Amino acid sequence: MKKIFLMLFVLALSLPIFAQSVKFGAKAGLNESTADVGKTSSDISNLSGLNAGAFAEFEFGKISLQPGLYFTQKGFNSKTSIIVPTPQGGPSGSFNASGRVRLNYLQLPVNILYNIAIKPGKIFFGGGPYYGYALSGNVKGNTISIYPGQGNFTDSQNNNIVFGGDNGYKRSDFGVNALAGIQLKNGLLFSINYEYGLTNIYKSANANTIKNRVLGFSTGFQFL
Repeated sequence: MKKIFLMLFVLALSLPIFAQSVKFGAKAGLNESTADVGKTSSDISNLSGLNAGAFAEFEFGKISLQPGLYFTQKGFNSKTSIIVPTPQGGPSGSFNASGRVRLNYLQLPVNILYNIAIKPGKIFFGGGPYYGYALSGNVKGNTISIYPGQGNFTDSQNNNIVFGGDNGYKRSDFGVNALAGIQLKNGLLFSINYEYGLTNIYKSANANTIKNRVLGFSTGFQFL
């Protein structure tokens, strides 16, 4: 994966010499992200975030190469509800937890696109690898333990992520990206993309894994 990405990146640097045209643009939008966390007793759900950045497009007829640089937010929400024994005997209690993990990345995708001309402009679709570097992150959660006849116990956390170490989140994220959209003749464009993370971004002694999954919606403008 890393070798493929580096090859495409080096190729992108040399393309202005051979491309029929080079154009630039910018776009921004919303992400609906989640994660593949393997086997878990928790319910994992989507977390909304933002994406924004700029791109270059090297055109070779109907084929184009589009590297970009974006700020993008990923993460997920989780909920856990389990029945637990009461410490001093008696009826069983319950443990309920809700949490949110948000990760802020600087991301470099390199997409190969196929372009189809239509009357209003063009339709494009394709994909390629991406590399993301985590700039920051935050974990927020609340837990409530209820024991009949003994009361309720609550706890909460709101911590910034410290990357690295033997247990915790990694900064690097590699994956593949699929992209499709429409661009009008005036340069206005609308796109949808899906990111499938291949890297386990969480290092854990108990072999837990977390891989990013992101559905993004963007609008932008390409300078003609």
